[in-house]
Amino acid sequence: MFSRQTVAAIAQLLTSLDPSFRLTLLYKHPGTTREDVPNKVLGLMETLVYGGDDGIFDLVKEFVTNQSSIRTEAPTRYVFDERFEDLEKWLLYDGWRIEERRLIRVGPAVADAAAIQDSSRSDLISWT
Repeated sequence: MFSRQTVAAIAQLLTSLDPSFRLTLLYKHPGTTREDVPNKVLGLMETLVYGGDDGIFDLVKEFVTNQSSIRTEAPTRYVFDERFEDLEKWLLYDGWRIEERRLIRVGPAVADAAAIQDSSRSDLISWT
């Protein structure tokens, strides 16, 4: 559903939050019950991937819907803002746009559109 870049951006955004609030979000959405979730980006990425696509999607929806209140849980607000902007960029790459605190599907993910047939040529265009 989401690219690895988006998952990495979510993990980076999580690192900008207070650790107890981060753990609450991970408990709530991917459903992790681990109290020893690593605070480093790679450990958070593994936790997100283990939680599955539905958990990641729900976490993204909460970030989008409650951005301003979640931002208050960030010790350094400008770091949160920069990481949220990065997430927004990768969501757009995956075919999602944030509009009025909602996540809107704007098109197929780039991976889904990678094999497009050119009408003027008979061979398949490869974007990878």
